[in-house]
Amino acid sequence: MKELNKDLLFYEQSNGGVTFSGGEPLYQAEFMLDALKACKEDRINTAIDTSGFCDTDAILKATEMTNYFLYDLKFIDSEKHEKYCGGSNEIILKNLEHISQARAKIFIRIPVIPGINDDLQEMKGIFEFIKAIKNIETVHLLPYHNIQTDKYNRIGKKYELPEISGNESPNMDEIKRLFSGKFRVKVGG
Repeated sequence: MKELNKDLLFYEQSNGGVTFSGGEPLYQAEFMLDALKACKEDRINTAIDTSGFCDTDAILKATEMTNYFLYDLKFIDSEKHEKYCGGSNEIILKNLEHISQARAKIFIRIPVIPGINDDLQEMKGIFEFIKAIKNIETVHLLPYHNIQTDKYNRIGKKYELPEISGNESPNMDEIKRLFSGKFRVKVGG
């Protein structure tokens, strides 16, 4: 908190605060909840950038102490989620419903990856699921970038996604129109 409080003047002037991200910040639930509590006591706005792939009790406790959730959704199709993310999306979808019921303020963030999840069927599935979710402030459509491939090379790891152009999805305008029918939409983070 000593480090975070060094920027109090900036937070006050910008109406900003602290964003906890990672990896998955709620994997360190005890620390995360302590940090959120301390920020709340010092009147620092907080956001948690999460995939939702975490313990439900931890994310529900966090709703009591954070101002916003930046909630990533990559797929609604469970088979695609399993294929590209390595696991089920069941807990991710359930946790989104849970934090919505707890009246958390939510920003949905969807990475739009050409040839992977940018087809209209996938996006319509996401749209149909989130249209019932309350408290969504904005839907962020995040154009894919491929800068991570160089990072993987530098650390000697194989990048598992197929070769994908760093260009924005050709479907982005149509995807934006889909979500704009119900939500405030922003292309980019």
